[in-house]
Amino acid sequence: STQGVSSAASDVYKRQTYEGIENSFEIPDCPINVLFKDPVNYIPVENGESFEQLFARTGEFLEQAVRPQLEDGKDVLIVGHGAMNSSIVCQIKNEPLENFWKAGIKNCKLMKLI
Repeated sequence: STQGVSSAASDVYKRQTYEGIENSFEIPDCPINVLFKDPVNYIPVENGESFEQLFARTGEFLEQAVRPQLEDGKDVLIVGHGAMNSSIVCQIKNEPLENFWKAGIKNCKLMKLI
């Protein structure tokens, strides 16, 4: 139900356009909320990336781009968005998906991982 939600937010929800949706938590049954509140049970929307796909993509990046640099004794700085960063942190620290958002990096902060 979208009762009590602004008409603009309701219209976005009805179109099932989640990219950039504002105040999704004001829409109790908005499927995107599961992504943030219960990542283990998240089912991506059509054409959306699953956690399995995200971890595969970032894992490949770590193996092919980052590991060789580290093995050469170089420092590596990775700059990215929240989900990508959380995926990398979870993989390096062996964190379970339950901790996906807790394991990530706060906005505009640095984190030394290795």
